[in-house]
Parts: sequence; C-alpha cells; structure tokens
Amino acid sequence: MTSQTLTERLTESREGMRLYQQERAILEVTELICQLMDEQEVSRSELARCLGTSKGYVTQFLDGRTNMTIRTISDVFTA
Repeated sequence: MTSQTLTERLTESREGMRLYQQERAILEVTELICQLMDEQEVSRSELARCLGTSKGYVTQFLDGRTNMTIRTISDVFTA
C-alpha cells in the first residue's frame, strides 16, 4: 500500500491541480514582493502610501485575502 502525500491527493484531478497551481503562484509572487520589500527596506505603510491605499489593503494583498491581478502586481512592483 502506497500512501499519498497531501499534494498528490490534491493534484489528482484537473480541478485540484488548477487550484494548487493558483495557490502556488500567489505564494511565489507574495514571497518575491516581501523579499524585495525587505531588501529595499520598504514597510507596508510606505508601500501603501506609494500605492495610494491603506496599510490594511497591503496586508490583505500580502496574505492572499485580496485578489491579485496582473495590474495590481505591476503597481506593487512599480511602487
């Protein structure tokens, strides 16, 4: 009997794979943004000011609660 990992079970179906890849992409982009913020010593408050949004919005964006669009991601990288 072979036991499957959680990832293997989640990605068995086409829908499961689609959702898994979405979450993986969100995680990778978020990690990159956080890494760049650390390297450039940019706080969430400062990023929010540059974007013309609230610190709460930036927090939600970085923890995946806010939908990331290509436009939003581009705005963050530009800021």
